[in-house]
Amino acid sequence: MIADARSGALFRAESLFAEHVCDAAVLAGFDLSTDAVRRILAGDPEAPASPDARTFVLRQGQALGWVLRRVRSGTFDLTWGTARAVNALLT
Repeated sequence: MIADARSGALFRAESLFAEHVCDAAVLAGFDLSTDAVRRILAGDPEAPASPDARTFVLRQGQALGWVLRRVRSGTFDLTWGTARAVNALLT
């Protein structure tokens, strides 16, 4: 039961993360879809993006990668504080 809840929370966190990175990329002047951002974060070399956009997305991904790694390992709970930490890292 806990593993299912953690898996669902991780899926939601990854989805929200991709959407947030996409929004940040658009605000920075890059025209990227959420699908393109997900592909870049997954390491797809064929994702439609300029080198500058790819670098921007990957830097955003590194800034929050520790959160997702800790959620996966079970050492970090997804709570309201997580959203605040994620927001602080991206701003």
